[in-house]
Amino acid sequence: MNNHDRFYLRPAARVDAEAIYQLHTDILRETTPQNIHPHDTYDHLVELLTDPGASSIWVGECNNEIVGYVRSDALGAGRKRMLALTWLGVRSADRRRGYGTKLLTAAIGDMPAYAFTPSAQVTPFLNKNGFESIKNDDETRAIIHELHLADTAEPHCHVMTFWR
Repeated sequence: MNNHDRFYLRPAARVDAEAIYQLHTDILRETTPQNIHPHDTYDHLVELLTDPGASSIWVGECNNEIVGYVRSDALGAGRKRMLALTWLGVRSADRRRGYGTKLLTAAIGDMPAYAFTPSAQVTPFLNKNGFESIKNDDETRAIIHELHLADTAEPHCHVMTFWR
């Protein structure tokens, strides 16, 4: 990054679907290739961007190009945590510049939240941002199912859960 690079955060819009999808797929291919389900992922993303409901998606742009994204979901009353961090990704060439932390802050601020990830590679980042690993219990498994974070029928799909 040079002095002319500017990183901007903004809510994602429907027109961002293709760029977010491509970046999301590239990151999954790099970290957990077994979890790529292209058609389902793209259709679900378009649905979320068109009618977000309890979901919030932010993108980070550098030089008018999306280099990161984050999704959080409001879980509602009666949960141990009110928010879930469900997607967070930064293009590999743009990592270690603080973009992930900025996206995380945009999505959940300093609120207590769950974080779900299929990849252990993100553990140091989550730990640095105050999250600690927890075992999946009935509540977290229900959230994973409710938010379509994994196909629980597939034995290779594993979702690690954190909270802060």
